[in-house]
Amino acid sequence: MSAAATLAGAAPGLAPPWHSIPWRKVWRNVRRLQARIVKATQEGRWGKVHALVYLLTHSYSGRAAAIVRVTTNQGASTPGVDGDVWDTPELKAAAFSKLRRHGYQPQPLRRVYIPKSSDPSKLRPLGIPTLTDRTMQALYLLGLDPIEETTADANSYGFRSGRSCADALDQCHKILRKNHSATWVLEGDIKKLWRWARRRHRHKPAAWVKRKYFTGAGDDRWRFRGTIWDDEGRVHTVFLVRARDTTIRRHVKIHGAANPYDPAWELYFEERLATQMANTLTGRGTVRYLWMQQNGRCLVCGQPLTLADGWQVHHLRWRAYGGDDLISNLVLLHPNCHRQLHSEGLVVEKAASREGRS
Repeated sequence: MSAAATLAGAAPGLAPPWHSIPWRKVWRNVRRLQARIVKATQEGRWGKVHALVYLLTHSYSGRAAAIVRVTTNQGASTPGVDGDVWDTPELKAAAFSKLRRHGYQPQPLRRVYIPKSSDPSKLRPLGIPTLTDRTMQALYLLGLDPIEETTADANSYGFRSGRSCADALDQCHKILRKNHSATWVLEGDIKKLWRWARRRHRHKPAAWVKRKYFTGAGDDRWRFRGTIWDDEGRVHTVFLVRARDTTIRRHVKIHGAANPYDPAWELYFEERLATQMANTLTGRGTVRYLWMQQNGRCLVCGQPLTLADGWQVHHLRWRAYGGDDLISNLVLLHPNCHRQLHSEGLVVEKAASREGRS
């Protein structure tokens, strides 16, 4: 085995127990290889890029990272056509032997039907891959995503790490706000509300329905309204909120050249993530304080604590042993790291480690 392969954590013949995996080292190996892929892509050394992607997708660290991603997301308990669910540490460890390109053949999707978000009374088809296929996709995404992030258009936002619809909306605003920009087109859809009101009062004329559910003064003549009762039985009229009454909070668009796999952008993304989490976390007080105290990283694996990956609160001194819920006794951990800590009887320190940044 070459020194490079050893350093990258090449997959051994027998995977170790799931909860004994050193996640800090795993993610350090993955991030280092992804940073090398970015550098090689920027330099146009495509032979080097191909070699690094091969090394990452065949490494022990790459496979471990792909498995933990698939087994900790919301669809982890949903099987494909083979019926397999990797819901135990033993099954997760056994999954390493399934992630081999030689002889790999994807299986058909399991077709299920789920309600449409726009109309729950209607169903839409959904294809569910097997866990093996999902993990293979996640594995090769680790190698291909750094290339895509380095070569993609500065103003493309779909399915890109660290980018959102808000970034696209901000770019549209910047383009369309100028005097010579295209004309704004504003469309308000009240058809569904009108149909709902007519169905509820089938034997009433349209004029009666309009007087009951829609205001009739000035520019509010088609503003939907209804009535509610408070705890004391008093009736109050409520109105559909108008867009112009909503306070505007400008989103800071992501820098076009920002690359989450390039170490040069690390501080930028950390600061950006801190701002986003401070504005969106449920229970901002305690969780935000813990997140900032830990420099935004899990104290077990050293990787960022993000909204996508989720987190759990761990008590340094277990409550069963007299621990309390004070901030001094709490830390934030990834769900998988939290389970590993309890399974292996590990201990974490309150002080955040900087080891994962190297």
